[in-house]
Amino acid sequence: MSPYKRLRQKVTVSFFKALVKRLVILLGALLGLFLLLNWCFPLRDRIDYTTVIRDRNGAVLHAFLTPDQKWRMRTGLSEISPLLRRTLIAKEDKYFYSHPGVNVLAVLRAAVNNVTKGHRTSGASTITMQVARALERRPRHFGAKIIESFRALQLEWKYSKDEILQLYVNVVPYGGNIEGVKAAALLYFQKAPDHLSLAEITALSIIPNRPSSLVPGRHNDAIVAERNRWLHRLAAEHVFTQKEIADALAEPLSVRRNAVPRFAPHLALKLRRGAGGLQVRSTLQPNLQAKTTKLTEDYVRSLRFQNIRNAAVIVVDNRTREV
Repeated sequence: MSPYKRLRQKVTVSFFKALVKRLVILLGALLGLFLLLNWCFPLRDRIDYTTVIRDRNGAVLHAFLTPDQKWRMRTGLSEISPLLRRTLIAKEDKYFYSHPGVNVLAVLRAAVNNVTKGHRTSGASTITMQVARALERRPRHFGAKIIESFRALQLEWKYSKDEILQLYVNVVPYGGNIEGVKAAALLYFQKAPDHLSLAEITALSIIPNRPSSLVPGRHNDAIVAERNRWLHRLAAEHVFTQKEIADALAEPLSVRRNAVPRFAPHLALKLRRGAGGLQVRSTLQPNLQAKTTKLTEDYVRSLRFQNIRNAAVIVVDNRTREV
């Protein structure tokens, strides 16, 4: 090897060593800054959940609003069906499992589009950033986006990807005071989230984008049009088979907001104490409860002439002492 080549090789090696050293120092400084900010501004990730009282068969018997007056029913990881997971990730954040909370390429692309087109055309918010926004609501502006990105990094530092997805399906808004996929599935479709069809999941997934103009029961035609647009997009991206998409497109949408069940209010209040947002399973039998309520109402009605307007009944199994 000639002296010139040896010198050039030596310079190249020295350059790359210096570059790697500087990158390591920079990354270390950024990590140190993040840890300092993480300590100074701890993540606010407390979530209050609706207390749900269920009958002995698991059906919702009664439910209570959260302190901030939301219907927010806790969804466990086991309740996130593969269909729900695939649909949400394909629609909201296809690189969810590969980015650190902020999709830098998407942010740069959105910034270029927003500058070149003179107005906001895309947001580039990841699922993690949407969780951060839901946990700390603030007016939408550039500064809020920076805070949102930092909170997203904190979430990724603290939780696994599946746990972040679980947080997302628990806090995403679905119009009015409904938050989380379980509350939305119950109040709109009267189903558990893991029983929703592809058409129903897609219909729900578009509501957070336009909650005021896509209200179930009032704007069903608009919801179907937007749902079908997204189904065609999912088909083009080969997320689902053509048959799955065709079946979803053919599925009619019959949806409205239903009332939350409010059976056995006195027992529900008693069971609520100490529940702390957990789901409480009672021993009530729905058919027996309905029959007893009807008999009691009829009996009180027959005693109105005696100015008797209230009655209380408790039915106990003497063998098991179950109510």
